[in-house]
Formats: sequence, C-alpha cells, structure tokens
Amino acid sequence: MGYRAREEALREAAKPLCTATASRAPVAIKPALAFAGALTAITAAVVGVVLNLSIWFDLHTLFRQTVEVRGLALSFDAPVFSSVDVPALALSIAAATAIFRFNVGMLTVLAASCVARVLLRLTGLI
Repeated sequence: MGYRAREEALREAAKPLCTATASRAPVAIKPALAFAGALTAITAAVVGVVLNLSIWFDLHTLFRQTVEVRGLALSFDAPVFSSVDVPALALSIAAATAIFRFNVGMLTVLAASCVARVLLRLTGLI
C-alpha cells in the first residue's frame, strides 16, 4: 500500500469520529463533555477555596486586629485599619513589585521575604 492509499484510508477511518452527524460521534463526544463539565466544576471549587484562603491569610497578616461582622446572612472579619502591620504591608508591596514588575521568581521572593522578616525581628523593628 502506497503513501497516498494509507493517507486516504486514515482519512476514511477518522471521518465518523469527526462529523457530528455520524452515528458513532455522539457516543464518543458525550462522555468527554460530561467529563469536561465535572472538571470545570471541580476547578471552580478549588479556585474558590484558594481565593478564600488567600484573602483570609492576607487579612490576618496585614492587620493585627479584626472585628467579626454578622448580618444579612453574611459573616466575615473586617479589618481594624488602625491596627495595620506596617512592616508586613511594606514587605507585601515589595514582594508584589518584585514579582509583577521585575519578574523575579516566586521562590526567590519568598526566600527574600522570609530573610527580611527575620532580620526585622532580630533588629527589634517589629
């Protein structure tokens, strides 16, 4: 069998899977769509949990005090703005600038932030 004959045979074999009107196409496509929908829902849930945790950690790192707010079916911690942790805020701004403006790697920024926080603690500034 020559090159052209093999290419034609492959095209003919693939046709029923590619056309929407073929009898085998819905069988092959429907499970993939259901699987994709389930993966989308799981991904959305994971992103929501990660976002919630990042906001919680940010709030409790940048502010030394929070006030619990309850009402209208909501329950959250509101920051007390007078209790802002200035060194933590400065380190957060410096880290975000390093990552987004200067494209420094995340592990490098994390290590530098840890060293800076330890040095601030050892010098008595915090």
